[in-house]
Amino acid sequence: MRIFHHHSGTERAPVPGLAEVAAAHGWQPAEAASLDREMRERLYDLACDLYGLPGGSICMDLGRGSGGIGLRDTYWLSDAGRTVTVANGRAGLHNELRLATGPPMEIALCAVELPTILAPGRIQSRRYPEPRHLRNAPTGNPAFDERYLTALQPVGAVWLTPEVQQRILAHDDWVLLCTGGVLSCVTQGSFESGDDVVARVRDVLDLLAAIPTSVLPDHLDRSVDDLGARIARIESVEDAITFLQGLSDGDRERLAQSGTPLAGFADVRTPDEAMARFQALDPARQMQLMALFMRASGGH
Repeated sequence: MRIFHHHSGTERAPVPGLAEVAAAHGWQPAEAASLDREMRERLYDLACDLYGLPGGSICMDLGRGSGGIGLRDTYWLSDAGRTVTVANGRAGLHNELRLATGPPMEIALCAVELPTILAPGRIQSRRYPEPRHLRNAPTGNPAFDERYLTALQPVGAVWLTPEVQQRILAHDDWVLLCTGGVLSCVTQGSFESGDDVVARVRDVLDLLAAIPTSVLPDHLDRSVDDLGARIARIESVEDAITFLQGLSDGDRERLAQSGTPLAGFADVRTPDEAMARFQALDPARQMQLMALFMRASGGH
């Protein structure tokens, strides 16, 4: 899954020490990169939320349509087969709207490609304004719920274990955005130094390492990239059945070893078998599978 696509970016002074840190760690520059359209829009909306710009306001709507998120200081690295991308971002607005909204809406981003799909949603520090459009689903842990808002479906929060919550509580300004196969950690303001970026990458990868491998595999197997591309074209249950019926024996072996929500269907060959397998899944796995179709259909 490609997270970023290239286009011209905003010229600003680079983050002090970032180029040196990147070279020392073998990170690759992704100059003037941007997110795909859907993710860019999600990040623009998130930036507006963090800076208290009401959803649906004329400033938000016009800015989203004209400027979107511009990225700079962008690098990528690979960890356990996953692409990790870091960047500073700025939510663009028409010039005449900047006077109404105050300083530029800047964010710092660390986005990690996931081996499988997590249910979409958001976990957000309560130090930021609480958006009216988010529906809080308390975890039942008072210490966590006091400091973080959790906008995940109950079965989608299966990965939010007590250990994962403790990793998040080590920070007071995080926002975790789940968008299908990508987990993004976003904070208000920009990265100020190379050490800031290194610390963010380390902390986000430590967070992912705390998620049980039964929910999220600890690596991404690139040998299934072709299968991933074919899965990405699935838009309905019917498409999924057709995909499963057309698999070769080799495809079935690779699918079974992959971290995709369809891995448990590798031996399925008929619609009846597919329905029986789906009904036998636990609710969390069913939610992951449904998230696959939600992503393909734009969430509808």
